[in-house]
Amino acid sequence: MKCSLCGRFEASIAIYVVNHKKVRKKLFLCKNCAYKVSVAYFTSANSRESSDAPVSGYTLDIASQRCDFCQMSFEEFLRNGVLGCPRCYVSFNSLLEPYLRACGSYHVGKKPYLWLRRKKLEKNFQRLRADFEKCVSEENYERANYLKKVLERLQSKLK
Repeated sequence: MKCSLCGRFEASIAIYVVNHKKVRKKLFLCKNCAYKVSVAYFTSANSRESSDAPVSGYTLDIASQRCDFCQMSFEEFLRNGVLGCPRCYVSFNSLLEPYLRACGSYHVGKKPYLWLRRKKLEKNFQRLRADFEKCVSEENYERANYLKKVLERLQSKLK
């Protein structure tokens, strides 16, 4: 079977677009076309045909701006609330900025806050444990008793 897009090469990838437990569209793509075109382009094809009016007060040229990769328009994002691919963030950067600011938070890294907090507690526990052992070896029992209580509190937080 030939590729549904280019028609030149043998199709090696089959895509079935399913909506409400029924297969709405079958696509057969060669490897070249599969790498070049996002699946979101095919799945959002129905919503592209449905309306011609821009959404939410944007002018027609802004609303009809499309992502270079998946061909999703900004108007479709306004209607659905979902972007088609990671490259949409680059294509719609200036238009998405108010929406991302409204969310109130931003990505600061791959490590979750609670994990960082736990690592900090573990680091403090190890440091205080070393200080405790040093105080015991130096026979500074008052400080060692204080550190022992602090270590017990930290250990209870780590559990």
